[in-house]
Amino acid sequence: MYNDIALKVSTGSYVRITDVIGALREVYPDDMQFKAAFSEKELCTTNSRNKKVVRYILFEIERQQSGQDFDFESATYSLEHILPEHPSEIWSYIEESKQDRLMYRLGNMTPLEANRNRALGNGDYASKRLVYQQSIFQITNAVAEHYDHWDEQKIEARQKQLATVASGIWKIDYTRRTPLFK
Repeated sequence: MYNDIALKVSTGSYVRITDVIGALREVYPDDMQFKAAFSEKELCTTNSRNKKVVRYILFEIERQQSGQDFDFESATYSLEHILPEHPSEIWSYIEESKQDRLMYRLGNMTPLEANRNRALGNGDYASKRLVYQQSIFQITNAVAEHYDHWDEQKIEARQKQLATVASGIWKIDYTRRTPLFK
């Protein structure tokens, strides 16, 4: 499909961006589909590729929310799992079978300065919340500001909120009428 579209652009069959977008429409979800899929997305970050993808997504959401552009590949920053990847007994109020499913949900992860993250370890949410309040990341501050405790409902709620922001970032405007080439 991409090759066919590229050929049509280079031969002049497609001269407007709407021609290309129209041809791609069948592989791109609409906002409702995107939000629904994003709201359920989980990525196991023990895989380095997935970790990089999650960092990219969250740093783009941060850029959208705060206007600050952080280097998502910088070792200065890390990916914080609010419900830790290796939860201690402190987290036993969340069923163990649910913990496995929840820890890799996008709503459970947030960017954090690496030095702050190392100090957190697998601590309880109340301790983590104090650190999140001091973070340079607006989306991490928002976790502390909006959630007084952390559980399955909070993870799902945050992920839906992130899905709304993400749908604005990765949106295709099907109504745009400008030419590809002038």
